[in-house]
Amino acid sequence: MSERNATRTGQRIGMSQAAVSGALSRVRTVFHDPLFVRAPGGLAPTPRVVELAGQIRPALAALADVICDADAFDPTARPPHPHPGASPHARLPPWCVLVGGL
Repeated sequence: MSERNATRTGQRIGMSQAAVSGALSRVRTVFHDPLFVRAPGGLAPTPRVVELAGQIRPALAALADVICDADAFDPTARPPHPHPGASPHARLPPWCVLVGGL
């Protein structure tokens, strides 16, 4: 919500502008709301997005505290496991960046 631009949002979370736009389209369908509308200086959130952000932000902050806590994850504590089926977007840093921008 803070970027107000699909290209910059994609760069921030490691996705292309097209992927961000596609994801936004799917979320628009779920919420039956345009979510963001064109405005001077970029995209502006609709009242529904502002309402949702207020409700979702505390839950995402709590998840970020657990997931993004550098002290909580020690890769040497267990042997590495390759995940060949994992999406390249299933990485930890973009999640932390995304949550940090809310």
